[in-house]
Amino acid sequence: MGSRKIVKLTVLGCSALTLVSGAALAQNNITFNNANGSTNVGVSYYLGGKHYKENTSAGSYNFTVAGKSYKGYCTDLSDNIHNSESWKATFTTVANPVNGLGSTWYAKEAGLTTTNINAIDYLASHYINTSSSAAAQIAIWDLSLNSYVSKVGSSYNWGSAFSASGISAQSVYSVEQAALANNNRSWGSLLAYAGPQASGRPQDIAFGSYSSPSGPPPVPEASSMAGLSMLFGIGSLGMFKRRKR
Repeated sequence: MGSRKIVKLTVLGCSALTLVSGAALAQNNITFNNANGSTNVGVSYYLGGKHYKENTSAGSYNFTVAGKSYKGYCTDLSDNIHNSESWKATFTTVANPVNGLGSTWYAKEAGLTTTNINAIDYLASHYINTSSSAAAQIAIWDLSLNSYVSKVGSSYNWGSAFSASGISAQSVYSVEQAALANNNRSWGSLLAYAGPQASGRPQDIAFGSYSSPSGPPPVPEASSMAGLSMLFGIGSLGMFKRRKR
């Protein structure tokens, strides 16, 4: 969320996607403010058969939804957004089978499982605005690629699809294991969703119970017509921008 892929002090870029579903979905305006309070990290991952490596920020990011401030997690490793960038997002639950995390392009590319979707739902609902928010953000990216940190003896090892520097694998392992141990239900996190678009969009953001004193943003009433939806990705402190696929 700065210039980037997630970041080089930039946030992701966005493009419009026309909703073709017959049923109109609830939408709201969303603005990415900044990544203040996040931790600088380097991430390396494989997606669509390509290897990506970049510097970004990990933590809970700051947004404005319908004029109110909230914190959220980036769930998309493939797109970029910029500080102060706004777009119209469709809101749904993270685990929604049609418009939740499993319906996004990168998730299908990675073969995201229900187990991982529920684990991401748990992390968004329990770690935003906590001392472990940076580890939880890294875990969300890791889980989104069906990757896991493993422990062998006293060593903590990154999986084959994702790794990060600037934060310990042990801390990520701890939050991943907590999420996987409690992923047998939906935790009600909301997803600001842009759709199964391959590139040029803002990013998908997950809002959970710690998003603000009153919880995640309220879901607006569905409009009578399908509209345009965008999603964004996040980068490093300041403005981040992700590399486009």
